[in-house]
Order: sequence, then C-alpha cells, then structure tokens
Amino acid sequence: MLVLHRHAEVSAWAPMLVCGFPVLEVLFSIARRHRRNLSPGDPDRLHLHSLVKRRLVRRLLPKASNLARNSATGAIMWSAALIPALIAVQWPAKTYMLVLGFVVCALLYSAVYARLTQFRWCFSAATKRTVIPVKQWALEKEKS
Repeated sequence: MLVLHRHAEVSAWAPMLVCGFPVLEVLFSIARRHRRNLSPGDPDRLHLHSLVKRRLVRRLLPKASNLARNSATGAIMWSAALIPALIAVQWPAKTYMLVLGFVVCALLYSAVYARLTQFRWCFSAATKRTVIPVKQWALEKEKS
C-alpha cells in the first residue's frame, strides 16, 4: 500500500494484480465451498495447485518422487502467478488494462479449473454440484 501512497500515478489495481493468483484462488475457493453448502473455512483438495499435481504432474512424471512432483507443481503454479504480475508491471497506471487483465486471469483460471475437474474445456465446474455435508447427511439418515 505504500506504493500507492508514494506513487499517485499507480492504480490501486496494480498491487491487486501483483497478488492476483492468490486473490483469485481464495475467491474461487469461497465460491466453490458456498455452492457446495460448506463453510468457507473447511479444507478440501480442490485447490488449483492440488488438481495440477494430481491430474497433470502425476501424468507427466508417473515414476517421479513426491518431492519432484511437488517441485514441478510449484514451477507450474509460479508461472500461473506470473501472468497477472506481469500485467501489473506492464500497465501500472492504466486501470482499465488492469481490470481487464484481472477479468482475463479469472476467466483463464476458471477455464483451466474446469478442464482439470471435468477433463474438457468449459466454464461450468463439476464442483458446482451440491454436496450434503456429512453431519447433515447423518442427521437425515437418522430421521429416515
């Protein structure tokens, strides 16, 4: 935030986009859990980096150690985080470009996520289906 205070010409969207990937990850995780009637704080294995490791890296490096797979996943995810950061560095004072860049990154995130969850390119993620939490399922089972 000191950047905005010291450099009035820099758009507030520039620091937002520098942190674009983590922000998108959190927003998509909250939305995913909300659609599934889960608490936003509940853990799951449906983060993009988890899917990249299980669905992409495991296929690319079938005989590699877990350490090698984690390293490969990290390299892929760093490149995903680099895209919005590069947009912010390229156009720090152009708010419309930064907002457009954020929207494009969100659409790209959504497309890649859908590809990894449904094994096809689309924008309706498989995790959109409603899942009954275990506690609620147990209570409903007791009633019947």
